Amino acid sequence: MEVFHGRVGTDVDIDHATYRADRLARNGAARRPTDVGDHGRNGSMRQALPRIIGFFDGSSLP
Repeated sequence: MEVFHGRVGTDVDIDHATYRADRLARNGAARRPTDVGDHGRNGSMRQALPRIIGFFDGSSLP
C-alpha cells in the first residue's frame, strides 16, 4: 500500500495521511508513505499519478 501526500495540502493534513498509513501497517498492510513534495491537492495528484500508472504498467496483472 502506497500512501501519497503533499506537504502543503489543505484537504487532508499530512498528520492524517501518516496516521492512516500507520493504521494500515498495524493491520498487516505493507506501508510505504511517499512524500511528493510541496504540493497541495492538485499538485500532489499530478506528482503521484505517473508513479501509480508506472506501477500498473510494470505489474504482472493478467
